[in-house]
Amino acid sequence: MLENIHFLGFGVNRSDFKMNTASDDGGRYKVTFSDFNYESDIDDDGDNTFRIFICSKVCGFPDGTDEPGPEVIPAFEVNLDLTLAFNVAHNDFNIDSDFYNQNAWFFKTYITTATKLATESMLKFTPMHEISMPWVVPD
Repeated sequence: MLENIHFLGFGVNRSDFKMNTASDDGGRYKVTFSDFNYESDIDDDGDNTFRIFICSKVCGFPDGTDEPGPEVIPAFEVNLDLTLAFNVAHNDFNIDSDFYNQNAWFFKTYITTATKLATESMLKFTPMHEISMPWVVPD
């Protein structure tokens, strides 16, 4: 059935960049995802559309920072609210939670790609412009 699901694109509904501290010493970042939701419906043109709504957060930490906890203030933060859209070739097929969970790897690939592209686009005009996000799906 996955061969009948086609990625239409993604949109950034909200974005936010916050620089807390400046450092030229390098560091690392952590990507997290939350507030996940989805909907599947037939639109006015009769197309079966599936949309994923997700919030992603990228936090940068200076070198030497242990696993960040709530008390650690990141050097920078990027927050994104994304919508990813897919077309389902069969109008009689509705993507439900079971189908999504069984094929989460498929959708996470697109979520990761959208997060990478949106984050790098945001960072392009900041002091963090040299950061390159991974193409791989985080655990």
